[in-house]
Amino acid sequence: LISAVSETTWTLSGLENERTFHVSVAVATDDSLIGTATEEWTAMPMPLIVRPIPIGTRWNLVALPVRPVDSSTAVLFATAVAGPFAYDGGEYTTPNVVRQGTGYWVKYASPGEILVSGFESTADSILVSPGWNLIGSMIRPVAVATIASDPPEMQTSAFFGYHGKYEVSDTLRPGEGYWVKTEQAGVLFLNAGGHIEQKGAIRIRLDSDRPPLPRRRAE
Repeated sequence: LISAVSETTWTLSGLENERTFHVSVAVATDDSLIGTATEEWTAMPMPLIVRPIPIGTRWNLVALPVRPVDSSTAVLFATAVAGPFAYDGGEYTTPNVVRQGTGYWVKYASPGEILVSGFESTADSILVSPGWNLIGSMIRPVAVATIASDPPEMQTSAFFGYHGKYEVSDTLRPGEGYWVKTEQAGVLFLNAGGHIEQKGAIRIRLDSDRPPLPRRRAE
């Protein structure tokens, strides 16, 4: 067992390049086996890339554009004045590590950029809970119109970015985090290639509700 059910992506490290491996995955609950799958994979080296996250003065809503080599908050946000803060179950949390697919509040004293070293990923599945969720973005822009969900046609709010104030966005841009409110638990599927599952697109409902404030924690 390499993962809890809440995780939807895995990285297998330490594999010898150009060797073939048989990978078996089992899906089970605490009581029963749901199903299994076996595939043949060939390990290939992944190119290491570096991508910037633009930073403004004071609060920023950011996300990782790549899967980082070092996901420690002490390394990635070493010069931050406050944060990073994630949002889980209606409360802000202070994680020790960060991951692609999640959005974070972080505060800086002056503008600049964070350089993140990691590996390219063009698709992600993001777990969401009823209410407000703080999600991440991909290495390339993802149009909101291409986001799919499970269950299909999940009802959501608009997607809100932050640049000194909340703004509705029709595109999730690399390095930026976004708020979205969902009516139910499920999974959002982001694909930087623009693919969308047939009949699986989210349904956006516009209203006057706005995301939580960034300053629920002491500055």
